[in-house]
Amino acid sequence: DIAGLEAGYGAFGVLHGIALMLIVCRLGARAGAWLWPLGLAAILLPQFVQHPFFDSRLTNWVGLVTRKPITEDWVPLLPWLGMMAWGAQLARDEAISEESRAENQYDTHSLEAGYLAEGQARQAAEIEESITIISALALPDFAAGSPVALGALAEVRNSRGTSDWYFLCPRAGGLEVQLENRTVLVVTPQSPLGRQLLGRRVGDAVPLPGGSPAVASKIIAIK
Repeated sequence: DIAGLEAGYGAFGVLHGIALMLIVCRLGARAGAWLWPLGLAAILLPQFVQHPFFDSRLTNWVGLVTRKPITEDWVPLLPWLGMMAWGAQLARDEAISEESRAENQYDTHSLEAGYLAEGQARQAAEIEESITIISALALPDFAAGSPVALGALAEVRNSRGTSDWYFLCPRAGGLEVQLENRTVLVVTPQSPLGRQLLGRRVGDAVPLPGGSPAVASKIIAIK
């Protein structure tokens, strides 16, 4: 149900983790080559330091827990910050290295490295915006006869006779979440699949993209 899906999203998930790590890496960019040993420390620290203080929902985002939170989506700061720091420093080293300097007017190596750094900054901004939008998303209770709308969890019976689960969300399309031994695919209203689901009701046939046009799937539950 929606309560279960909320619980799966309620922890410090992948979007929260990436956003915070990108912010930390941006603030720590001046550390330069120190990011290499600091990244190693971030990776190793959870292996040697755990404390019950970090087991609560307010502190488990750090990663120094004694037990994994009961959730399907938990990406703590440690150890993943270490790998993010290494990636950021590798991109910076690539952009400013001697090998990246243009040898002639046709050498685009440094330009490509600059594009990579710009892309990472743009990705950080997009993730921060996605977290703001998803955090404000209302999860309504869908009464009988209600159409699929944002915040809906739809169960669709496919042509094989099994169920597929879709969560309609404004961002994070393509993300898969494990919920009560089932896989829930996040779809956006702008996607082909989202457009097919939006506004339909229980019992409606849904011609899913990529499926046989002669055999349509059917919505059997909206939560």
